[in-house]
Amino acid sequence: MEDGGILGHSLPEPLKHGVAVDPPTSVSSRFDSSLSLLTRKFVQMLNDSPDGEVDLNLAAENLQVQKRRIYDITNVLEGVGLIEKKSKNLISWKKGGPASKDHGIHQVDAGPMEVGLRSLLEEEVKIDSEMALLEKSLKDITSGEANSAYSFITFEDLTEIPELQGHALITVKAPVGTELKIPETDDCPKTGGRR
Repeated sequence: MEDGGILGHSLPEPLKHGVAVDPPTSVSSRFDSSLSLLTRKFVQMLNDSPDGEVDLNLAAENLQVQKRRIYDITNVLEGVGLIEKKSKNLISWKKGGPASKDHGIHQVDAGPMEVGLRSLLEEEVKIDSEMALLEKSLKDITSGEANSAYSFITFEDLTEIPELQGHALITVKAPVGTELKIPETDDCPKTGGRR
């Protein structure tokens, strides 16, 4: 795959050979101490390491952060399969990682993923089409003139609704478009009142 692209998309220049690293800026801000920037600096340190290994104690010291911040970074990188622990305080890129010669992380055969993605997109279009058809059918059934004679609910239907049992129930028959407004009163309980 040319340019290290994934699913037909070209990667930004810094990603062609590993993880994106922004050049350091002279502007000092909250961003300078953010986990995002710290991760980028840590990854740069790992990429710059001649043997591809980094001692976590030295990393914390060089980056002037608490060791737990370094652990936050390494836990995520290890969780996504990019690094591995060589010992308690020593980590390195996994084989095929950004610092290795084969750059295997970017040479994944995307063909099957593209086929799967295409299949999922086709399925989504099919489902959306079926949902639109069902919504139209439901609207036709509930608002059509031909069905208005069948639009009713029985007393038994209402009394079988569990949420309405034990409550006073008033039904109103009104022409289409009628708006029923019931004003709030001071003697209406705030909870368990009208529905």
